[in-house]
Amino acid sequence: MNRKVLILAANHWTSPSQVGTHSIAREFVKSGWDVAFISDPISPFHFLKRNKSLIAQRLEIYKSGGQKYLSDKLITYVPFSLVVPQNLSVLRSKFVYHNWQKFTFPNLYTKLKQFGFLDVDLIYFDHYTYSFLLDIVNYNKSVFRIADNYSGYKKYTQQSRLLEKKIIESVDLILYTSKNLLTYFNEYKFKESFLFPNGVDFYYFNTPANEIAIEYNSIPKPRVIYIGEMEVRFDFELLKYAALKLPSVSFVLIGDDSISREKYKNIKNIYTLGIKSIAELPKYLQNADLGIIPFNVIKLGELIDYVNPIKLYQYFACGLPVVSARWKTLEGLNTPTFLYDTKEEFVNLIEQSLKSKPDKNQLFDVAKKLDWATKFNTLMEKLDLND
Repeated sequence: MNRKVLILAANHWTSPSQVGTHSIAREFVKSGWDVAFISDPISPFHFLKRNKSLIAQRLEIYKSGGQKYLSDKLITYVPFSLVVPQNLSVLRSKFVYHNWQKFTFPNLYTKLKQFGFLDVDLIYFDHYTYSFLLDIVNYNKSVFRIADNYSGYKKYTQQSRLLEKKIIESVDLILYTSKNLLTYFNEYKFKESFLFPNGVDFYYFNTPANEIAIEYNSIPKPRVIYIGEMEVRFDFELLKYAALKLPSVSFVLIGDDSISREKYKNIKNIYTLGIKSIAELPKYLQNADLGIIPFNVIKLGELIDYVNPIKLYQYFACGLPVVSARWKTLEGLNTPTFLYDTKEEFVNLIEQSLKSKPDKNQLFDVAKKLDWATKFNTLMEKLDLND
């Protein structure tokens, strides 16, 4: 019988924000494990939110009763509950945070039993929402992967911290993606921790794409690209400044454009292409000239300092040089990234990078060493779960 891992994740399986947990799940499948990938629940409240397309994706997974991927070795599900934890009015109460699962339909316990994941070899968390499953699921090993300073987000509350505390003090191993995150959980009594930085699906991003993105037919070179979230961390004013200073450069934005589309509608050399699946990303990245990470460090430095950016390694795997904001974790990685502190430096580094021929082999070498397959083997050794 195959070994089983129950993964409790913040982002749903088909989310355009493919984070480390998604890659780790794929590595489990490659190693012959059966995977249940359960992501954050939805509720009637979610239909009031701005990003209707992502809610629709999650609703579709819920309505399907569970979707199978990766040769049916991974099943994913999004529970539906009448109430879910939110930093709003009664939804931030202790009762909701500790009891939302009792209002799921169908009952979450019943779904896990149906999937065959009430008895597993490993239970894996990357968020606090499902802390109650520590008392329900039978497991041999347990992991909590901390990839961000979650306390810096609006939805985080005192109750969130209490649920995190329970997981931190219960699991066998805490994985943290940057050295700065050690302070995030160091005040609690935990069994063991392990620095486990983000990685990249190197061969996936490095393999030449068979086609060029169709939008690029009307987007002239040089193309400067950004992929990812464009809400909390993104420096909208900085990119506007750069685009106006560099009118001959095409700035390509991939990700949820519900904010950026309106902000940049009158700037001709900013192209907001919206959300793309991970399957599409290589053809956009490989046919660009430069990757950027324009995070708003001045405003959100305490939040960003903890970030170990997956997009950096995806850029490298595609042979793209990178211009990025400077923050503690990124600076400590010692990668060949061009770091800026001011808006003027940002513009100058873009100009310089576009004029220079990148050493793609150097970039490939950095990314190859961070391939998720290698990192996964290290994790299995740490958990004593290798065959």
